[in-house]
Amino acid sequence: MNRVFLKNVVIITLLLMFGGVIAAQDNNSLNTISREQKLYEFSVIYRELYYNFANMDNCHGIDIDSLYREYIPVIARTKDDYDYFRTAHRFLCMFGNGHTYCIPPDYATQNSSRPMFTTKRVGKKVVVDKVCKIYGGKIKSGDEILTINGMTPDEYREKMLLPYTFASNIEAKKEMAQIGFRGDCFSFKHENKQLDMTVKRKNIEEKVSVPFISFSDYPTDSEQYRQIYDFYNTAYAASADAFATDKKNDFAYIKLAACYEQFDKFFFENYDNIVKYKNLIVDLSDNRGGGGQYTYNVLSALVDRDTILSTRSTTKINNSAQKAKASSRIYYWNDSTVSREEKDMFYPFFYNNAFEAIDWLPEYYVNEIPDSLRYKGNIYLIVNGCTVSAAESFVAMLAQNPKVKILGRQTNGALGQPLVNELPSGMKFYIDTYKTLDTKGIDISKGIKPDYYCDFTDICLTPNPKERLRRYIEVVKQQTGR
Repeated sequence: MNRVFLKNVVIITLLLMFGGVIAAQDNNSLNTISREQKLYEFSVIYRELYYNFANMDNCHGIDIDSLYREYIPVIARTKDDYDYFRTAHRFLCMFGNGHTYCIPPDYATQNSSRPMFTTKRVGKKVVVDKVCKIYGGKIKSGDEILTINGMTPDEYREKMLLPYTFASNIEAKKEMAQIGFRGDCFSFKHENKQLDMTVKRKNIEEKVSVPFISFSDYPTDSEQYRQIYDFYNTAYAASADAFATDKKNDFAYIKLAACYEQFDKFFFENYDNIVKYKNLIVDLSDNRGGGGQYTYNVLSALVDRDTILSTRSTTKINNSAQKAKASSRIYYWNDSTVSREEKDMFYPFFYNNAFEAIDWLPEYYVNEIPDSLRYKGNIYLIVNGCTVSAAESFVAMLAQNPKVKILGRQTNGALGQPLVNELPSGMKFYIDTYKTLDTKGIDISKGIKPDYYCDFTDICLTPNPKERLRRYIEVVKQQTGR
C-alpha cells in the first residue's frame, strides 16, 4: 500500500470515526446553526430512522420514540455547532448498528485534532504501541496507561469512547473504541484538549500530559508535519496488504486491507503462489469494507462451486392503506372480533414492523472461474470487530465452502445498504436499511460469529508478515486440530 493511499485511508477513517466536526464558513464562527435548524434536522434524522431502520429488534431496551423525546432538549441545548454534530452522532450510535451514524461536512477535518499514539491490550493492561515523534519522548512505546483524566482506561473508554462508536455488537464496539489515534477519541481544535495520564514506565509511575494534535496546525514543509505524516503511515502499517508463505507447514497467508480494486488485484497477483499450498489464511482483520463488486472474483477462486449463493436481505416497507386498516381495528373494534389473519396482514404496518424480501438482489451468481483453476485447499478466515461491511459479506459468502473455518472475534455487523441523507448544515447521516441473512438464512445483522473465538489483537499488530503467519499457524493448528 503506497503512502498516498495510506493518507487517503486515514482521512476517510478520520471522517468515519467522527474525527472532525464543522465549524462554519470560517474557523472562528462556532454558532452558525440556529436552535430551530438543529431541531428541524434532528426531526429529519428521527423520521428517516423510524421508517427505514431495519434492525430495531437488535436494540434491546430502546424505544425509539422515548429516546427521541429525551434527546430533543439535549439537541436544543448544544452549546455550538460542534456539540450539535457530536450529539446527533451519539444519538444514532445508541441504535448499535455499524451502518448507522453521522458524518460532518468534509471541510470539518481542518478543525479536528487527535492523540498521536496508538494502544494495544496486553491481557487486562492498556499499553502504548506506536507514538508520533512530535511528542518528543513525553510518551513512549511500552508505557502502561494507569489513568486517563482521572479515570481507569476502561472507565475512560466506557464514558468517552463507546457512546460515539458505531457497531452492531458490544464486543465490536469495544474493539473499535481504542484509546488513542485509531479509536473514536476525537476533539476539536478550539477545545485545546489533552490527555492527563499516569503511566508506568520501567516499574516507575509518571504523570504525563499529551495534547491532541491537528495536521493543519503546521505548514506542509515543516518537520512537525512530516512527523505526523510518518506516524499516520506507521499507525496503519500492520493493516496494509501483505503476502507470505511457509513451505514447511504448507501455508500461504494473504492480508487484504480493504474491499476496493486493490483487493482483487493484490489477490490475483499472488494467486499462482497461493494454489501451491494446501492451506490458506485470509486475513480480514481491520478490513473496513468498500465495494462488494471488488470481492466477487476472489470468491469465485475460493468457492469450489459452479454457482455461488449470495447473502439474502429483507427491508422495511410502508403501506398507508394497510396501516389505516389496522388503525380502525385498533381504535374502534373489539380486539376479540379481529381475526388472526387480519392482524397478521395489517398490524405490522401500524407498528412499523413490516418487512419484505428484496427480490431484485440475485440469489446466486455463476462461477466463471473453471473448476481446474479454483483453490482446493483449507481456508482459514481471520476476522475481528473491525471487519466491516463488504468484508463481512465476503466472509458470509465464502463460508459456503465446507473447507472454510472462521477464527477471531464477531464481526462488526455493518452489513447491507445504508440510506444516506445530507442535511442543510452539511452533515450526512447513514441508516441501515437491510436485515441481512447468510446463505443458510441465518440473521447475521449483528455480525458474523467465528467458528473459533480467538483474541488475535497482538498478532494483528505484528508488522512482519512472515512472523504474523508463523503465529497464526500456531493458533490455527491448536484450535482446529488440522
